[in-house]
Amino acid sequence: MCTVTYLPTSDTTFILTSSRDERIARKPALFPVYKHTPFHAKVLFPQDGDKGGTWIASSSTLTVCLLNGAFENHVPEPPYRLSRGLVVVSVFDYASVDEFIHAYNFQGIEPFTMIMVQHASTVILTELRWDGKEKHISKTNSQQPYIWSSVTLYDRQMIEERTLWFSQWLQEKAFNVESIRGFHQSGGKGTDTSYNIRMNRPGLVSTVSITSVEVEISLLRMYYEDLATNTLAQQTFRRLAYPQII
Repeated sequence: MCTVTYLPTSDTTFILTSSRDERIARKPALFPVYKHTPFHAKVLFPQDGDKGGTWIASSSTLTVCLLNGAFENHVPEPPYRLSRGLVVVSVFDYASVDEFIHAYNFQGIEPFTMIMVQHASTVILTELRWDGKEKHISKTNSQQPYIWSSVTLYDRQMIEERTLWFSQWLQEKAFNVESIRGFHQSGGKGTDTSYNIRMNRPGLVSTVSITSVEVEISLLRMYYEDLATNTLAQQTFRRLAYPQII
């Protein structure tokens, strides 16, 4: 849940990729898992093996991705009412992103950053940060690339350096799934694995998987790579010709 990149590939298509940095002892995720709601006929996601939630999920018209922490590293204050990963799944129970933001009860949930990309007739990119007390909402330019790093694992200097690596990569590489997944695999200095894009802090936490969502005009593809087993799975489904959720 800790490094996310967004690449626009046209006015209406994009690639969102998430590297999940987690404790080694955490149970492996299940993929694919589907959920069906009145507003989204099919929601696809990898499911956390411990809490049953997820860090990334997609329907034909909406993709949601989670990072731990809001603006700065916080001191955990358990017990929490609900796992943050279950909040991601709950977004799809609402008729729209705006309805979710205004109606959902965030009290008792640990701070997080949520990236929500609506991809019906147009692409709308919304960033929601919950600091444990207040919601902070911003609409960002969906035609610009972005990188987010979890503030619970990376300090300001690390985040700035990771942003620089991404900026350099943007000057050199094509905007496609293979290329951006390569960045998530090998981006960084190479010598200090503690905050490379694929990170490793021995005995504590490491990058356990890489998930990409590729939204095209008529298709959506999700790629899930389990780095412990070196297995890559892919699920594809056709997007609605006339999306109901805008």
